Amino acid sequence: MLVENDLCIDELFSAKQFLVLEQIIHWNNVYNGVCSFSTSDLIKSIHDNTDIKVSERTVRNAIKAIKLTNQFLFARLKSNRGNNGEYVIVDMNHMNFKRIMKEVFNIQ
Repeated sequence: MLVENDLCIDELFSAKQFLVLEQIIHWNNVYNGVCSFSTSDLIKSIHDNTDIKVSERTVRNAIKAIKLTNQFLFARLKSNRGNNGEYVIVDMNHMNFKRIMKEVFNIQ
């Protein structure tokens, strides 16, 4: 998507938003193509690893930009009361993508 639209990654992400992208990619690699997290967990992890504070707004804007790449599938965990604030992100280019969709989301 980025190449097709002649976009550079630094045009989509500010420095702090890029930290959000890096953390999501790291978690996707660690957890074999799928990760789940809350905004507060993401913010805490970035701060713990880099000593840089990012805001909820930075996370939301980074996720909007990540969606433009069309590489990740986004979902939200639901509870009885509605969205519980947890993101579920699947790397669509991961070798386990079809297996994740079948086992996690029951989609064939």
